[in-house]
Amino acid sequence: MKLRFGVALPVYGGWLFGSPKTDETSFEYAKKVALKAEELGFDSIWIPDHLLNRMVDEREYCPESWVWLSALAALTNSIRLGHMVLCPAFRSPTLVAKMIATLDDLSGGRFNVGIGACNFRREFEAYGYHWPEGEERYNVLAEYLEVIKRALTSPEGFSFKGKFFSASNCILNPKPVQKPRPPLWIGGESPRMQELAAKYGDVWFFYGDSPEGVDVKIRRFEETWGPSKKYAMTSRLHVGRPKAEIEHNFKRHIREADPDVVRRILSAAIIGTPDECIKKLEAFANTRLDYIILMPYHTLKDVERFGREVMPSFR
Repeated sequence: MKLRFGVALPVYGGWLFGSPKTDETSFEYAKKVALKAEELGFDSIWIPDHLLNRMVDEREYCPESWVWLSALAALTNSIRLGHMVLCPAFRSPTLVAKMIATLDDLSGGRFNVGIGACNFRREFEAYGYHWPEGEERYNVLAEYLEVIKRALTSPEGFSFKGKFFSASNCILNPKPVQKPRPPLWIGGESPRMQELAAKYGDVWFFYGDSPEGVDVKIRRFEETWGPSKKYAMTSRLHVGRPKAEIEHNFKRHIREADPDVVRRILSAAIIGTPDECIKKLEAFANTRLDYIILMPYHTLKDVERFGREVMPSFR
């Protein structure tokens, strides 16, 4: 199977939770990464949708995702763009449908719609949004996805009346370039998120795991919901020194209390020399996985080396 690779742009300054900043956080730097990724043939670039920087520190740099993606859409020509992942609480579904269609039009049909349930309560409180408790989060998201799909595919105006959202002869123009609509990547691993991915999504987007763990996740998903989806996961990336050295450094910086989380991060990570990275990816290529969204340690350096020395083995 041909794996496709995306790059998470350096929004927060690092991808190891609670660790010191390891990378630049400016739009100019992100632009360099995006253009280099496009030049090297990466499939996509991604930006998280948060209002506070929870990865390094809340007081650190944290740009608004749609603003950056819109600018990058205008600066690039072929690489796809998406969120990892959109938070429904920050914008109404009809407005988001309008934004999706507009960005798909602006980019010439290169937009992936990544969306999840959101789980960072602190930013809801900080910005004055209602925090939905328990099952309400998933019920809101289900209705949200229903509205978005109807809005993006209705040839004329559409109306909707639900428990959380409504629309009255809502007209969407411009229409999205991609037909019947841009693909929906549903992110999350809980049973309810898997249910929503099966019902509404085109891609199930989950946390990275070992090749064996990925096999188990996909098999269980298909046993429950059927085999009609594509599959994507996140993975930390660091190309250069031997894998053992990088793992040792990561363990010093990962401040997760749960050892299972640390294990999963390292089991999914694409780290080491180019040859070690290729060997790890060959194991993933033998699963049902379609996409790996890479979260680099030093973004521009890792993107350049991965694109030149690793990625050609998977074309």
